[in-house]
Formats: sequence, C-alpha cells, structure tokens
Amino acid sequence: AVNSKRVMSNANVYRGFAFIALGGALFGYVIGITGNVVTTGALVCDHSKMGRMRVGGFWEVGYDLCYDLSDLAQGWVSSLNIIAATLSSMVCFRYADKLGRKREAILGSILYFCGSVIAALGPNLFLILLGLSVYGLGIGF
Repeated sequence: AVNSKRVMSNANVYRGFAFIALGGALFGYVIGITGNVVTTGALVCDHSKMGRMRVGGFWEVGYDLCYDLSDLAQGWVSSLNIIAATLSSMVCFRYADKLGRKREAILGSILYFCGSVIAALGPNLFLILLGLSVYGLGIGF
C-alpha cells in the first residue's frame, strides 16, 4: 500500500512537470511567432496592399486594420510579453513561497489563457498590446 502511494505521488509530480514544461514550450513558440506577427502585412501596414486594409489608430476598432509602427514601436510590441514576464517574475519571486507551486501554476495558466484570448479577439491596438502584456504576466509565474 505504501509503494502504490509513492508511485501515485511520482505520477502526479511527472504530470505536473509535463504541463509546466508545456507552458515553457508554448513560451518559446510565442517568441518565435511574435516576429511574424509584427511584420509587414500582419500587424504593420503593407502600403502596397492597402486596398483591403486600412490604417488604424491606437483606439480605432476594426478587424481590417493595420498600424504604422516605427521600428522602435515594433521592437516594443515584440518584447512586450518579455517585459511583462520580467515584472511578474519579480513579484512572483517575492511571494512564491506563500503561493505555492500549485497556485503559482494555476495563476500563470489563467493569465496565459486570458492574455491569449484578449490579444486574439482584440479589435484595436490597445487590446492587442494588453493581451500580450497579460500573457507575459503569465509567463513570469
């Protein structure tokens, strides 16, 4: 009976590790595709194909918008989730022992999910940036 509890305990540890490692893999995936999102024709305006897209402002709503972002702004958008992850990891470092691993993983997962939904469904630049920031907060946990 004692041995079966130990096997079950090990299985739970491995299962938890697998889900947390999957989060790390998704983080790497997002870093890889963020460069493709902040390219001409996706988020940044491609002025040769302006017939089907229109230039949007920070608050303008629409799913057919592109944005005239400077090189500096493109860099900020690309690194927004890393910046948010750095900030949340500093907070998490302070309170990790009080939260515990389980709550920390749950909170990170909730932030991942909410940030992804906000960024994916955001009809304007503000919500896209907010989604990337919330997603980044989840990375830090």
